Amino acid sequence: MKALATFLLALTPLLPVTAADSEPACDVANEAATEEAVLADVMTVYDALPDYSIFFWLEQDEEQLIIKHFQETCDKIRPIIAHLQQLPVEDVKAACLLADSIIYQREWMYGVYLGEFGYECEAPADTGLRAVSNLFEKVLHYLQPNSGISPATRETLEAFVAACGGVQAMNAVALWEADARSEQDNEREYHAALDFFKAFCAAVSTENEEQCLLQLATLSKQLQQLRGGQNAELLRLNYLVPTFRSALIELWTDVCQPPKPYPNPVLPLSWRTEARMRALQPFFEQLPNLRTLVLDRATWQDAEPSAAAPDYFASGDIADEVYGLEVFLNTQGGFRMVRDGQEIDIEDLRIELKEADDVDLFVRLVLEQYADIHSESVQKLVQLCESCGVNNFLFAVRPVDSFAITSSGAPCYFVDMVCRISHPYNETWVEYYAQKEEPPSSTNTAGSAPLIKIRTPQGNILEYRSQNCYPSVLRITEPWSPCGEYLLLPVSLHSGYLLVRVVDLCSPDFDWSKATPVHALSEWQSAPIYSEPSWEMFDEELQIHFSTGMSGEAKYHRYNIETGELTTEGISSSSETEVQPE
Repeated sequence: MKALATFLLALTPLLPVTAADSEPACDVANEAATEEAVLADVMTVYDALPDYSIFFWLEQDEEQLIIKHFQETCDKIRPIIAHLQQLPVEDVKAACLLADSIIYQREWMYGVYLGEFGYECEAPADTGLRAVSNLFEKVLHYLQPNSGISPATRETLEAFVAACGGVQAMNAVALWEADARSEQDNEREYHAALDFFKAFCAAVSTENEEQCLLQLATLSKQLQQLRGGQNAELLRLNYLVPTFRSALIELWTDVCQPPKPYPNPVLPLSWRTEARMRALQPFFEQLPNLRTLVLDRATWQDAEPSAAAPDYFASGDIADEVYGLEVFLNTQGGFRMVRDGQEIDIEDLRIELKEADDVDLFVRLVLEQYADIHSESVQKLVQLCESCGVNNFLFAVRPVDSFAITSSGAPCYFVDMVCRISHPYNETWVEYYAQKEEPPSSTNTAGSAPLIKIRTPQGNILEYRSQNCYPSVLRITEPWSPCGEYLLLPVSLHSGYLLVRVVDLCSPDFDWSKATPVHALSEWQSAPIYSEPSWEMFDEELQIHFSTGMSGEAKYHRYNIETGELTTEGISSSSETEVQPE
């Protein structure tokens, strides 16, 4: 019930002044009270006022809830109303009437815009002065001698009346309502504002720059017509912009995916040329909220304030300890880094990584697009991390759709597209990849693509291709043996693994066909499903432990690396099996 505050503020100047209030207001203070500031005060009070349906709690014997809510409201509005009482009555009235129109128009504009996309929205309840009247009527009704409320509730409501300026001011609501804009005027104005916002977003998101600039020139004239030479109309339009953005975000999270109806952000970073930004500046100066509308990427926090914030330090199947860092590249070839919402520089990063002193630490670099991984800036950043003793990396990319979700329905803020796992004793590493041609998603992550790259001890890059093909993906999170002498790679979920000596990787005639297959095909009549393997020491001999399963049956195996012998140790039923297809 957001229509209430505007009116409350309007009422206070109508009260008879007491001796303490009879001194004339300070001229300087009056001059400083701009139209925008007064409107902001009015809207703040409005946001603090409860809906008249709050009295339903009385019927539920929840008087304490009413007391608490009204006490909080009084605390919020009392100092603002005291300030407004020092201003000329005509200024406060003008702000209240303007707020009345804003409240009406934003509620209707929201539903009308969503209705264009098939939403069936109920007409808003009473807004503005009518809503305030409903609230005041209820308050005064329960203050009657025989209303049956408790002394504590009565005391709270009396304090609320005093904070609003008294009964006389509350009864003056009808006088203010008579001067409010008609429903016809409100409807015409919010339709005009809606058309302008849609046209503005369409112009800004036009890829052809020449067409974009021509459309903006036309819209500049349209804005002057909407303004009509009145600053108050600019204030009204500016207050309506966030409502349009909220409706747009609702579309993105429910029925549309960017770039429908517009990209997210509306003006993509790659299109922000000097000419476009120069053409947009006059719009931003007149309607500052347009800047947020078209330049800021809408996120889950915008759609659902209660949504969990991105956790760039989140561990995963491969990485237990993660240092998360957002990296933003600029067109000049530089970059900026953000850690935990705070921008940091190279020296800060160097200090934090050296203090971590953890060989198992992964640095997650969160980037805007896949191509950024191979940029010169990011590669220099990787070298810096390596100089600090960090050799494990996760290269994450934000989904194209800011409102993407994981398989569990949670917000998907980033996807690890490349995972680099370092050798325990030298600069050798293994890199797992997601499908480069597919967008980042909860099903397209590092390890889902068949491509695997290995850096040899000599610094050469070898490519290996598994038979992984989503959703049948076998991942090995510990590819290096603890002694560092062996590398274990996936063949496929149904074919097992490939074992290779690290020293053999350096051979000039190395061929993947010379690597050693590790599997349990002899134990089954057809290809089973393989689990993720683990390295184990048994009788001072290095072994690979894994399980296989099929049709509710699982078998457990040990592969002796030195002898090449496979031992099947046990069988379990479906209720105990650990092998599950991905």
